[in-house]
Amino acid sequence: MATCTFTTNSGQSRTSRLRTVESASILAKRVAIRSEMETLYICPQGSSYNFSLTLAACVTGIPEVEIERLRCADRPRFAQVVAALRGVEVTGSFGPVTSTTVGDELAAYAELHNEPPALLVLDRVLTSDNESEILEQVAQGSRSHLITVSD
Repeated sequence: MATCTFTTNSGQSRTSRLRTVESASILAKRVAIRSEMETLYICPQGSSYNFSLTLAACVTGIPEVEIERLRCADRPRFAQVVAALRGVEVTGSFGPVTSTTVGDELAAYAELHNEPPALLVLDRVLTSDNESEILEQVAQGSRSHLITVSD
């Protein structure tokens, strides 16, 4: 059983339980897209390519497999998929996460955009070993709404 927890910047929280962590991750991505908030999405698993593919599927409703086919075989339709992503304000960060990574990512985002993200998503970042340190960094580094995904 996986969880997706939504916490507002005023501290109100709601948790959804899902069957798989992949389902929880997709829910977090969909909320980030539909919120239309500037979002920093941190995930130690995956790649920017797979993340973009999932975002494109969420935005367009076209299955990821079909988007892959369009990329190779139907460039004009693939260009339409890419165009649909232009208004999405989601920045992804991938790779290993340490106790300082989240704070560094928040600082880099704030420097680039002149403000912290309105929404921060931590997708499978928190563990029992790092949770308190990371949440302390989040509290110090931003006033963002927060989504956490965990298994």
